[in-house]
Amino acid sequence: MSGDMQNQGFQSEVLNVMQEPFFFGSNCASVDLIETHISYVFLANSVVYKVKKAVDFGFLDYSTLEKRKHYCDIEITLNRRLAPELYIGVVAICRDNKTGGIILADVANNDFEVIEYAVKMHRFEQESILTLWMQSQQALVREAQFSLIGSRIAEFHLTTPKLGTQSKSMLGKGGSVRFAVEQNFQQVSRLIIDESDKKRLKCLFEWTEGELKRHSSLFEQRFVDGFVRECHGDLHAGNIAVIDEKPLLFDCIEFNDQFRCIDVMSEVAFLVMDLEAMDASKEAMDVLNAYLFKTGDYAGLRLLNFYKVYRAMVRAKVAILRLAQDGGAASDKSAVLEAYRCYIDLAMSYVQAATPSLIMTHGVSGTGKTTAARYLSRRWPGVHLRADVERKRLFGLQELESSKQKGVDIYTPLATTRTFERLRDIVSLLLEERINVVLDSTFLHMGVRQLFFSLAEGKGCVVHIVSCQLSVKTLRQRLMHREQAKDDASEANVFIMEQQAGEEEPLTKEEQKKTYFVDMQDGAEALADVLKRLGRKENYVREKK
Repeated sequence: MSGDMQNQGFQSEVLNVMQEPFFFGSNCASVDLIETHISYVFLANSVVYKVKKAVDFGFLDYSTLEKRKHYCDIEITLNRRLAPELYIGVVAICRDNKTGGIILADVANNDFEVIEYAVKMHRFEQESILTLWMQSQQALVREAQFSLIGSRIAEFHLTTPKLGTQSKSMLGKGGSVRFAVEQNFQQVSRLIIDESDKKRLKCLFEWTEGELKRHSSLFEQRFVDGFVRECHGDLHAGNIAVIDEKPLLFDCIEFNDQFRCIDVMSEVAFLVMDLEAMDASKEAMDVLNAYLFKTGDYAGLRLLNFYKVYRAMVRAKVAILRLAQDGGAASDKSAVLEAYRCYIDLAMSYVQAATPSLIMTHGVSGTGKTTAARYLSRRWPGVHLRADVERKRLFGLQELESSKQKGVDIYTPLATTRTFERLRDIVSLLLEERINVVLDSTFLHMGVRQLFFSLAEGKGCVVHIVSCQLSVKTLRQRLMHREQAKDDASEANVFIMEQQAGEEEPLTKEEQKKTYFVDMQDGAEALADVLKRLGRKENYVREKK
């Protein structure tokens, strides 16, 4: 029997026996099997066993027992970086040479012949997986949890190893990116027949080739600057669980270094794209904004759309590969093709050119500008760029760190000038990449407002102001509560607010024409109305153009 045939024969036998509860002991009442394109996952009692399929897709090779054992070991090592409490170890599945039966065993000996290996994990409720969890949660809980997920990914990326600039490997460099991207198209193109499918694939390929050329130097610079790291590699909603109200990232890629050693923005783009594919665009913005608050990697957004298209193509490829596997009813094949086309549709939406806009908040500290900016950012949508966070970043402070405790004055005139210079650079970059921006600051001085008006209008972009209003009594209460709670990036207190009010330069008549005044006492309804009016105005502007 050939090696491949022998592997397939053993796997078929293992698959059959592992679906029987007695295989896992007398206390096992039932076994659930989840099949993916590369694995069989058995859920038995409080544990999970994952067996790798004996397949070779080129980018993934589990074709021999030795290779499957190798990748089981790597899977344990890599996933313990993010979920050490989940991953138990590698177990052997053996044939008892005396009885001919198949059993689980710690090691092979003269009586046992290893015929398969499995990764053993602790089991958690399937409802904890993000794709299911989000269906049962209220909006505020979802928003908070997805912000936590964005922060958790950022923390991981800031600590996981960089690929050294002295490395002779091509991993993470421009050539590696090109190879992975083009391989997707090559593998997919062999499996599609419909002419309309071919036409859209050609369009995506040509756009991608253009982006590869446009960003060729940026890929290399990102590598040199340390943004190519040993990441998770497969970070979509199905590989995140919420356990004890905390996000747990699991099932990272172990089978291909090229897919795991990537630009961090490629990893973020995968989850953002996946959430958008699930019609969860607000949650996608929660993840992205929380990530950016933590890392400040706004320059990486130059590659966001490129990587979103790439990641949509990865998911399309995974879907279409199911068609190439033997078996399956016609209805199953139709569903697979539909999934493929949904991801292609999503990728096509990312390559459509659109004119971005800029929203600037306005008002003294405590009026609810950040609440308004977050609301608009999630629904408009646009990147939430917050002056208080970027001011602290300039001084090496985290979002909630106190400048007073660190003994630095971050509110000098020079610090303010530097802060707005940074904001100007980021806004310029994002508008050039056709990304909407919600710029969160007081904007009490006409000169600063005009700086950003000129910047945006010079790029052909529309500017809106959202002016947040609140009674002085409520303002004082909010600021005193915030100062005690220490749960916000802003360090402005009542004294600073009153100082701001005395220095404020009123909006000009021209500025007022572009301003939405919002009473933030109960701002949700007013902000919803702003969104409707924004939509009407921007549609009108596009029609005129």
